[in-house]
Amino acid sequence: MRLARLLSDKQYAITSIIRTEDHIADITAISHTVTPLILSLEHSPVSAFTEVFSGANTVVFSAGAGGKGSADRTRIVDYEGALKVFHAIEAVPDKNPHLLLVSSADVRDPDKIPPHYVSIRSGTVRNVLFMPHFVNRTMPIGPP
Repeated sequence: MRLARLLSDKQYAITSIIRTEDHIADITAISHTVTPLILSLEHSPVSAFTEVFSGANTVVFSAGAGGKGSADRTRIVDYEGALKVFHAIEAVPDKNPHLLLVSSADVRDPDKIPPHYVSIRSGTVRNVLFMPHFVNRTMPIGPP
């Protein structure tokens, strides 16, 4: 919601995809330029996302299981959900929108790697997932 709030000040048309009705009031309160849309990374088909992404300039993927649920749910939302979004973007006819993927592991303890993130090449995964101090920097949003 923070990104939607920042971008709505610039008069961008924003569709905020949510999985339940719980956030509709919060999203519609941001601005008339922000529209909530209920879709589920767990249950909606790729084609539903492709339809929404058609005509979009940019897709920001910042969803995640948030540590709620099992390792299976985390895999379904964080990994398979991201793949679903990638496939949906690739299926957009004409011009594919840009993708900005926002991701983090346990930011409270950057040295802790969740067991389900570890693979055979855990050293490689660690180097990609945990770039020292990067997550603590403030990144500007918008044109330079």
